[in-house]
Amino acid sequence: MIEAVRNNVQAMLPPTQHAARPANLSLHFNRLCRAIDEQGEVQNKQNTVSALVNGYSSEAMQLYRLALNQWRRTMEDAPDSLCFSMKTTSPLVVGKGDQNVHEFGITLQLPWATPVIPGSAVKGVLSTFAHEQGDENWNKACLAGFSGEHAQLMFGGVDGNQKSSAGCLDFMDAWWVPQPHGNERNKPFIQDIITVHNRSYYQERANAFPNGTEDPLPNEFVVVRPDTEFLFVIRGPLAWCELAREMLKDAAREYGFGAKTRVGYGRLAYRKTLAEIAEAMPDMNDTELMGVFRANSNNAELAKAFCAQAEARACTKELEPLFRKFRPFHLFRLALEQGTLTVWKDVRNIYNDFKGALDLDQIDTKDPDVQAIYTLCVPLAENLPDDAWLWRFAPTADDLIAGKDINSIEQVLQDYISSSHFPAAAFREAIQNREDLDEVSKDLLLDIIDDLEESP
Repeated sequence: MIEAVRNNVQAMLPPTQHAARPANLSLHFNRLCRAIDEQGEVQNKQNTVSALVNGYSSEAMQLYRLALNQWRRTMEDAPDSLCFSMKTTSPLVVGKGDQNVHEFGITLQLPWATPVIPGSAVKGVLSTFAHEQGDENWNKACLAGFSGEHAQLMFGGVDGNQKSSAGCLDFMDAWWVPQPHGNERNKPFIQDIITVHNRSYYQERANAFPNGTEDPLPNEFVVVRPDTEFLFVIRGPLAWCELAREMLKDAAREYGFGAKTRVGYGRLAYRKTLAEIAEAMPDMNDTELMGVFRANSNNAELAKAFCAQAEARACTKELEPLFRKFRPFHLFRLALEQGTLTVWKDVRNIYNDFKGALDLDQIDTKDPDVQAIYTLCVPLAENLPDDAWLWRFAPTADDLIAGKDINSIEQVLQDYISSSHFPAAAFREAIQNREDLDEVSKDLLLDIIDDLEESP
């Protein structure tokens, strides 16, 4: 067995009873799992598995995020790079066949020991997918003797004259993208098991026929958990990068990466960019929109798109969380309109349910919802103190007619002057200040005010 810790290195380490797990999990996995050398593999393999499953320290994650962000910025700023994300939909293990003292291998990104899909694996899966799913233009040299025209351009290879050439694309390593929140954000690995039922046969012992009479032997290893995001980067001419990305979407879904793909491991699904998500929102039904909202409710870059959908859609029970975040005044108004308002306590009970979502320092008194809330509540607001929340909703006469046409202004005048909520003089001044109204319209509206004042 290959020693995990060489004698000259082991002499430099503290005694086993005082040894802590190294912060560098890659070093721990490949070199410094000293207990295997000292006590044997069977008893101590689980220690290494647990070290990976338990995740990374905050210091290690801080360094990795710094490197990831720098890599992302560099690639996104490069004019010949196309960046996109995909998420695992099943367990993923790359490099399982690599030799290791633990009897299972896994490809880790150095020096952080984080999950990674090597660029060579990305290129290999895609070229095989193109060979098997495309026509002769996508032939793979190692399978067909020479590369097809399109395969040679994208991946490189040899032509019919055995002349080799490089492809126009570079497939970069796919970096793991830690999630910003959640209990498992620093724990991309989970434990998995392969159970061996015929050990003697696999060890090529004499006369060891696989007859199923041996005791099964569970063999632990680690895999990347489902729903883990990876950042893919392809470099080269943009048109070819986009073609490779579209092909890779299908290859990742149908073929997968790494080991055990025949039993469903290694599958990934394309993760839309924020721009693509925002662009698709108008065509989503309410259920689809809410699925996107639940996954991205705190994403500042999608806030504008979510707000637009709240403005464009009618509020339903399903959409209430969206409206509570982006149109809370509209939801408050609907609750008041649907409630039974006979005394101020009825208003207060509804308000208490919404006050956590309402930003009273950002009230737009030109907003029709704010104006409607004030109109509904003010008849019950007798004896309220001067600092009560309702008075922040009070619109001015200018607010009530702002942006409205002459017919809408006439309705406002009838609603507010008739109910004595506003003095007629305030509306006279507001109408005179409307520069977009011609004199004829202003005179007509002023005459309406006169008629309303004279009405009993």
